[in-house]
Amino acid sequence: MENEIIESAYPARGNVLIVMGAEGRERALACARAVGFDGRWYDEASYEKALETRREFNWKFFTRYSRYLKSLDLTAPEDVTLLNEFCGEMGFDKAQKEAFFNDLACTTENPQNVIFAAELKDMRAPYRIKDICDAFQLRSIHVAWVLDGCSESDRMRILEFSRSMTEPEYSDEGTPIWSWSLNGDVWCIIPKDGGECEKLRIKESGHPIPDDEALAAMGYSI
Repeated sequence: MENEIIESAYPARGNVLIVMGAEGRERALACARAVGFDGRWYDEASYEKALETRREFNWKFFTRYSRYLKSLDLTAPEDVTLLNEFCGEMGFDKAQKEAFFNDLACTTENPQNVIFAAELKDMRAPYRIKDICDAFQLRSIHVAWVLDGCSESDRMRILEFSRSMTEPEYSDEGTPIWSWSLNGDVWCIIPKDGGECEKLRIKESGHPIPDDEALAAMGYSI
């Protein structure tokens, strides 16, 4: 693989990055930074807990304001005002209010970026994470594979799986349907000494993975 210069970072909101094969929070965050991605760290259990918090208070909020919590945009001052008022009515102290805001910030409209990590062998993780990230568009859910220590057969398997999880269905007219596929970027990363990373984007958001010949020209070796 060849090093690719990232011309611009991801926007601060509306994106998910799933780092496959990074052991531990710090290594996953380092891989995220290598591809220009900044976000709030979650594991699956803590993100599901954040969703449960949203569900727990959803009906109370709806009966008071005739809106669902998921519809809030915490960059909109009027929505923040409503939420502050609601927290006061619920009797939240400062710590409870901060935790409530943090949980909603990544599960409602225009959510903050979120970073997940999973073991390389846990090939179902991208699908599970996609299913719980209901506030994000499929083309904004990205995957980064950490390839250090991977054999040729591992790389082949990862490439085949990446194609399967990002391949759209097609209508009778031949139009791609992205109803269940992950349609974001796909990265391959090899961490180096000193915190540097060799990285290559093998799929761009909204586009399929190129064929093997095109990948080889890009620098992806199998």
